[in-house]
Amino acid sequence: MKNKSQSSKQDKKGFIVVFVLFLTVAIGLAVGSLLNSATTELRINTRNIYLHEARNAAEALQEYATADIIKRFKDNPSLTGNDLINAGIDIPASATNLFSGTKVDLSNSEVLVGQLSAGSFEFIPNDGRNDPLAGKYAFSRSAVILSKAQVDASGSAGGGSITSHLYQEFELRDAPLFTHAIFYNMDLMVAPGPDMHVYGPVHSNRHLGATSANKLHFHDKVTAGGNFYVGHKMTDWEFHSGGYDADNVKFIDDAANMETVYKGSGDKSNIDNYWDSRQGDWEEEASQRWGGMLKDSAHGVPVLNPISIDDYEPDDPTTGADELLNHAYAMVEPLLPVGHSDRKTNTTRLEKFAMKAGLLLKVVEDVSKPSGYRVDAYKYNRPSAHSLLPTLDAFYDPTPVQVDLPAGLIGDANADMDSIEHDGEPESYEYGYTDPGYSGSEDVEGGWYDRRQRQKLDILSLDIGKLKNLIDDGHSWDDAGTGLPDFDPSYDWNGVVYVEFPTFTDSGGEADNIVLADVQPSAENNNESTTPGIALALIDGGTLPQTTFNSQQGLTIATNAALYVVGHYNSDNDATAAGSANETDALEVPAAIVADTVTLLSGNWSSNRAKSDENLVNSNPGNRPAADTEWAFGLISGYSPADPTTQGGDKNWGGGVQNLPRFLERWRKSGSTKAIATIRGSLVSLFESEVQTKPYNLSGSHSFGKWFRAPARNWGFSDLFRNNKMPPGTPSVRHPRLTNLRFIPADSSDPDDLGYTQIKTQIGY
Repeated sequence: MKNKSQSSKQDKKGFIVVFVLFLTVAIGLAVGSLLNSATTELRINTRNIYLHEARNAAEALQEYATADIIKRFKDNPSLTGNDLINAGIDIPASATNLFSGTKVDLSNSEVLVGQLSAGSFEFIPNDGRNDPLAGKYAFSRSAVILSKAQVDASGSAGGGSITSHLYQEFELRDAPLFTHAIFYNMDLMVAPGPDMHVYGPVHSNRHLGATSANKLHFHDKVTAGGNFYVGHKMTDWEFHSGGYDADNVKFIDDAANMETVYKGSGDKSNIDNYWDSRQGDWEEEASQRWGGMLKDSAHGVPVLNPISIDDYEPDDPTTGADELLNHAYAMVEPLLPVGHSDRKTNTTRLEKFAMKAGLLLKVVEDVSKPSGYRVDAYKYNRPSAHSLLPTLDAFYDPTPVQVDLPAGLIGDANADMDSIEHDGEPESYEYGYTDPGYSGSEDVEGGWYDRRQRQKLDILSLDIGKLKNLIDDGHSWDDAGTGLPDFDPSYDWNGVVYVEFPTFTDSGGEADNIVLADVQPSAENNNESTTPGIALALIDGGTLPQTTFNSQQGLTIATNAALYVVGHYNSDNDATAAGSANETDALEVPAAIVADTVTLLSGNWSSNRAKSDENLVNSNPGNRPAADTEWAFGLISGYSPADPTTQGGDKNWGGGVQNLPRFLERWRKSGSTKAIATIRGSLVSLFESEVQTKPYNLSGSHSFGKWFRAPARNWGFSDLFRNNKMPPGTPSVRHPRLTNLRFIPADSSDPDDLGYTQIKTQIGY
């Protein structure tokens, strides 16, 4: 029995040993499996981290490429075809710092840009997309951007290298300025007294304020690169309740309903009861209320600068310094010679109207002339017939060629202001008394007096009817017997005329390097000034040139001085016709007028100018009565902004967009009846006025009531512009856009999902 018991114990011990060994192996296998799983998961997680790093690097390379492309277009706006491929993309040295401390292998990474498409105009619909050019025409060009980024994951849990491939399309869109009904490069204020309806897109690069005593309705998309305010600007953007009711201000929504800025209840004199940028929930409320048709910087609206023009910066009148950066004024400045301290960049020079001119009329100081001036005419050598830009030399300069000045084109106008009486010289200011403030019966007999500017003016008149006859005839100008080369409209004409007035030697050290026209008397243009200024007038402009030999129809007149338009312009002379604010007349062509300031004078001005020096007062309704007048053109001019330091006495209110085109006549006929000013076109203010700088005073001894009574404004957006038929030389704003961003495989021949290698070959590498 003893032996049997011992055997049983030995069997049990053996079983236990085997069981322990089995359990140990099983646990070991389980632990090994767990360790292996953990290692695999670590490796997967690590590779995912490196993949994420590679994708980030590929995106960063695309951003570098985009910045380089934008810079290249700023330096050379005429890039075409394979220019981007041939030049390659510059990845700055700072990229090395960006990827420092990462596994990104720049030596095995790259970014490539494909061929730039020829481009075409397209209409960008208002379909809810977050696009600052929605509702406008834009000339669009595109190129593919490919990037490859490799991460070196060798020697770690990441395994071998990891590469990410990224595809994106770069779009460069140029929208003509006149695709806007209103465009402001500075603060935009809309504060009319009478009803005002705005048809067509509206944009301000800075703040936009709106208020009105009557209806102010916006019937298209409105955007601002700054804030939207209910109110207007004086010392700051203020809510103006004195006689104005902001409940009148309405904007169209995405369902074509007019929606007010008023919240619907509460005191209408309390700004808290209106929707604008000062409300905490403005971004969301505006999006819901107007469906994207009213946007400001809270919604990502960008600044839309004209091509090759830097940002505008206003002066702060409360400081002693001059902070004004009026860069866009360079567009009306003449071309400056090589070596001039204020000469602009080559790309900015391409945007000057003096560069785009088919006909250059240069006003030259000449002491041998009774007026002290003469006018010389020039053309540029051109690479092809009617080309917008001339042939340029190695310094980006055109070659001006003096040509005959045709008789009857520019000079001293006759008394009726419908033809030129004396060629090549302005009409000198003449008055029966030496004191222009005299209120007796003596009349202004030559030139005229600008009551807003408080300034005598010699007037140089350009006969548009004569220009039309010369251009439409198509024959060369060679009737002066001077031996000068011909001006051949069938080759040299491109629709742009630039009238250049004498300038100061330089900018005087201003930060924006603007060189101004030297056309003002030295005594600050006040009543005591004895020396008249000089300005340009357009006369006889009812019908503009309509060539049969040039596909580019239309006329653009530009100058570096102040400009006055006398009587009907580019219209059928019916300012009261139904639909006249928007619908094109039978003989109307795309037209633009560009100047320091633009003043509109009615068909009565030939007689009204006799009393141009006198104040308008309620007791003297016979002074300068205006007649119904119709103008059809896109306007680009300067503006005198509100000045908060003048709020006592002569308050400088700015005047708002409704006073961008200036007036000098009494447009009130009798009682509440007003003469009608019909403007069909586009209102653009790119810069502050530098020549005629007298403000729009709200009150005081020089208030606006002393120089004009407001017309019945029949203003609209030209159908020509709405349909992208633009005047010659129209500037554009530029907005780049990136689309269709996606990661792609390294290799794939699937036509619906091509790989990096295949697309690289496809775009020319």
